[in-house]
Amino acid sequence: MKIFKRESLFFIFFVLQVPFINAQEADWTQLKVLQSTRSDVEKILGQPYEKPNNSFFASYRAKNGNVHVEYSLRLCEANDKGGWNVERGTVIDISFFPDIYPTVKSLKLDKKKYKKVIEGDVTDIFTYKNDEDGIKYIVQRGKVETIVYYPRVKFDWLQCSVINQNSIK
Repeated sequence: MKIFKRESLFFIFFVLQVPFINAQEADWTQLKVLQSTRSDVEKILGQPYEKPNNSFFASYRAKNGNVHVEYSLRLCEANDKGGWNVERGTVIDISFFPDIYPTVKSLKLDKKKYKKVIEGDVTDIFTYKNDEDGIKYIVQRGKVETIVYYPRVKFDWLQCSVINQNSIK
């Protein structure tokens, strides 16, 4: 009887851990800004470990760091100055916070494609930004602390401010 209980407990423990293991090993880089939905994110990363009071931000654990996702609130409405004209629950921003910060040098960025922007008054913190590809690397003391994926320039026509400005003309 003891063996049966131990095996049963092991089986239950293993079954409960499988979804967690799969989410940890899932490739969050498959997610696409302005295309993927909350459902797509949760299929890849599982349930969020942190969900603020609103349902438009969520944090997930990935294999080598944390992934924070911002979701759209709604399609554009008249006078919206911000936001994107995509369905509610569509991914509009993905931020990855690696457990181990890579060096900028290790990324081998094509400096011609990235604009270096100093963030505020602190010269140790800056961003390498590429609006064409919708990616920026936030760097502090030579280490990449955050990688952000945001809508590419080719999707500017989906900005609520652009849509509302064009509807006035």
